[in-house]
Amino acid sequence: MKLLFTALLVVSTPLFNNTSNQTYLEELLLGSDSCATFWNIEAFPKVSISVDKSNTVFQNEQVSFAVNEINSLGLSIQYQLVNTNPSISVEFIGGDENFSDDGVLKTLNELNAYGYTITEGASQFYGSDCFYIEKAKVYINKDLSKIQTSQTVFHEMMHTLGLGHTTCQDSIVYGSDDQYFIKTGFNNLKLETTALNILYSTKNSIIDKSYISDFLNFENFTQNSLCNEPEFKIITFENNDYICNLNKTSLNECSTSLTFANKSSIVELWCDFETFECDDYPFKQWDQIQFDEKIFYCNSENICIEQSIFNINDIKTSDYSIKCFTDYCEYLDGKKKSQATTPSNNFIPQDENEIRSEIDLGKAITFMVFLLLLRTVYLNKLKKERLKEQTFINNQFHTNQIRDFDGNFGTDYENFDDFNFN
Repeated sequence: MKLLFTALLVVSTPLFNNTSNQTYLEELLLGSDSCATFWNIEAFPKVSISVDKSNTVFQNEQVSFAVNEINSLGLSIQYQLVNTNPSISVEFIGGDENFSDDGVLKTLNELNAYGYTITEGASQFYGSDCFYIEKAKVYINKDLSKIQTSQTVFHEMMHTLGLGHTTCQDSIVYGSDDQYFIKTGFNNLKLETTALNILYSTKNSIIDKSYISDFLNFENFTQNSLCNEPEFKIITFENNDYICNLNKTSLNECSTSLTFANKSSIVELWCDFETFECDDYPFKQWDQIQFDEKIFYCNSENICIEQSIFNINDIKTSDYSIKCFTDYCEYLDGKKKSQATTPSNNFIPQDENEIRSEIDLGKAITFMVFLLLLRTVYLNKLKKERLKEQTFINNQFHTNQIRDFDGNFGTDYENFDDFNFN
């Protein structure tokens, strides 16, 4: 089972459908099969997992977090991390690195996937087409951002438990190119929690549509209560991944921090999902510029406050110190005027007179070089024309002697290579 995610700046408005809980659970548990695939809890009451020692600390933390979350559900199956002989192996690999799936070499990039899970098993109950999981291999792209790594690890760990994909957008195993950020914890995953309780609160029964229906009727779930409209979306802006809220009434706030979804980190980006535009200035409706080796925030009238005294909650008239125009900024007290730019350009503005002097000198040098090139072209042209003439010296024809037109040798003739004029 693969995780197929595409990080796009063009963001579509999430659609909320009225598919029933029955359909969502059938997607997760059955897919296109007639019955569910899961671990045999009698043979595997504890499932061992190993991670590669070459993984980063953050990557291994995400695997450990997923294991702890699974165990927190109190299911009849438990995951445990081991060093050798695991039932599940988790590998972080390069996007172009080969791995084998039933003898066929594949790469994550070829699959357009961030992660990929392969499960192996045996038939349930004497040759039925329902299967128990006995082994799983998980491959995750090692070069993902922290946001994508967090989502992908949890997504793939759900596959190792037997869950497939779903059309519920508020699910960690939502199977679509759109990327909604889902808080990776079962307090936020009602649909997944219900599906896992169906799988691992049984005594190895065949789980099919009839079983799912009976479970829902017994638990008395209300229509659509297991799938809500998503709160957050992942976008890519200037090669960085951001988590953005999906507030429809204003600009959508975004951050690169995983804690943003818990309302505990600062906003780094604002996006308008209707116009597909984002602004990475630190404060909404304020532009950020660099001037006089300092950072300033400028309002819609291009009057600016120095970063060191800027307080978004307490803007005073006295805080404003510069005004910016098309090509330059100047202090309001008239002390200095010069160009301004954004900090990302690594440009330190210079005095306006120094800039003009450098421009004038550059123009003069360019013009002199042009004149020298023009003179060289003219002399070469003249030599070519002269060389074509049949010149006889002492009644003999010489092809390698011409008149010294430019006087740089001080003699009547100078040797010349004919091939220069081909």
